[in-house]
Amino acid sequence: ARPRNDTFTQSAQLYLTQAQTAGDDAAAAERFALALESAQASIATDPTNPLPHFIAGQALVGTGQFEEADAALNEAQELYPPYAAEVDAVRESAWVDAYNTGIQAVNTGDVEGAIEHFTNATAIYRGRPEAMLNLGAAYSQIGDVDNSAKYFGMVLDLIQSTDMATADSARVAGWDETEQQAAMFLGQVYYQGERYSEAAEAFGDYLERYPADIQIMSQYAMVTMAAGDTVAAEALYEELLSRDDVDARGMYDVGVGLFQSGAYAESAVAFREVLNRAPNHRDAMFNEV
Repeated sequence: ARPRNDTFTQSAQLYLTQAQTAGDDAAAAERFALALESAQASIATDPTNPLPHFIAGQALVGTGQFEEADAALNEAQELYPPYAAEVDAVRESAWVDAYNTGIQAVNTGDVEGAIEHFTNATAIYRGRPEAMLNLGAAYSQIGDVDNSAKYFGMVLDLIQSTDMATADSARVAGWDETEQQAAMFLGQVYYQGERYSEAAEAFGDYLERYPADIQIMSQYAMVTMAAGDTVAAEALYEELLSRDDVDARGMYDVGVGLFQSGAYAESAVAFREVLNRAPNHRDAMFNEV
């Protein structure tokens, strides 16, 4: 069924326009509420009309009800698939506003506020990973391992399921770095929660895609050791010691991991290699002695 106007949708569209052009937040909130009321009246009259669902989705974003907005926009698009581009534009615009507000909360140290706004952003639009990544970090900051891991996992699922060859290059620019960050953070949050096997699995999954990532390999060796798989961890450390593409920082992590595993002679070799790369590295010099 095509979108069609009635007296309720006409009023709702007018209120929506007034809300979007209002000069202050209070006036906008009042008009968004009126738009939603009129859209809901139209839906009650004819629930098969996609137009009031689409208007309701926009009004619900304006009133801060992001999960309800997501449901309304889904219904509008299901009833009228050609709405897809318009719905996507509404979603991404709402995402940008919520994400930017979340960043402002992060900058002021308001972790709970940041979680609220990033959650809103993720509820309305899941085509970009930045809000999910920040949610994972925020939950990690308050010690919520399960939610932190959930959102880091969502970042990885999104990036790994996106066809980079056909995606908008501007949008996916930097996603490879974001993927590495999410994999690193996911493993670390499991490690900090002493869930070593899950940490090792997270790093191992990433290394299947990017086996040359030295930093992740070093982390993988560390958590594999913590998980109790000494043989596998020592094999990883030996591989890292034999490579000539490990920088001073990476080699220092190798040395620390070997030391913690009780492989003191190998640890000394690693710290010596750090000094070959960075002669003034004080910690490596101290640890070698």
